[in-house]
Amino acid sequence: MNEFALETRQLREKAGRPVTYIITDSGYFKIQLFVKNEPEIRKVKILADITKTKSAFAIFGNKLAVLGVSGIPFGSVIESPEVADLVKMMFMLIWQNLPEKS
Repeated sequence: MNEFALETRQLREKAGRPVTYIITDSGYFKIQLFVKNEPEIRKVKILADITKTKSAFAIFGNKLAVLGVSGIPFGSVIESPEVADLVKMMFMLIWQNLPEKS
């Protein structure tokens, strides 16, 4: 997780440090790396506890990274403007319907 966070930070620095939008479960608050370091660059919304998962995705430009974070971590990157736009649209639909974190 630390390596992923470092790589993400480096990519964001190259891109001018845009804000990161995260939809996650309440386990997010147990990861000190995210809670303590630069919370002002992240907007976070929490899903209901019934939606726990051991996978994640990240969208960067026209790329979609799909990550498995349980057991041996793995990932795959899809480079496609159409796929990235579709997942961004789905993400925004979910984001708009979640309350602000408390």
